[in-house]
Amino acid sequence: MILIITLLFIGIKNFGDIFFRHDLETTLEVFFTIFIFADILTVLIAMRYSQLFLSLFRNSGFALAIVLIRISITAPPFYREALALFAAVFSYSVAWIYNKSIINIAAHLKIQKKEMKKAVR
Repeated sequence: MILIITLLFIGIKNFGDIFFRHDLETTLEVFFTIFIFADILTVLIAMRYSQLFLSLFRNSGFALAIVLIRISITAPPFYREALALFAAVFSYSVAWIYNKSIINIAAHLKIQKKEMKKAVR
C-alpha cells in the first residue's frame, strides 16, 4: 500500500514538473529505485525473523530480479530487452524452485507424520 501511494505521489510530482518546469524525470526509474530499497528492507527483516531458508531464497531472488529490471530500464536498447527477459525468466525460476521445494517439504513432513503414527501404535 505504501508503494502504491509513493507511485501516485511520484506521478503527480512528475505531472506538475512537466507543466511548470518543463522537466521530466522518469517515474519508473524513481519508483524502481524505491522498490529496490523496499525489497532489501524486506530481505533484511526476513533474515532477522525467519528461520526458513526458502523464504530468504524467495525474497532475495525477487529483490535481485527487481534490481535487474531497474538496470534494464536504463540500459541501451538491445541490452534492455535481454535484461528484462532474463529478469522475467529468473523470477519465474525462483518461484518455480520455491514452489517445488515447498511441495517436497510438505510431502516429506507428511511421510514423517505417518511414520510417527505407526511408531506410536
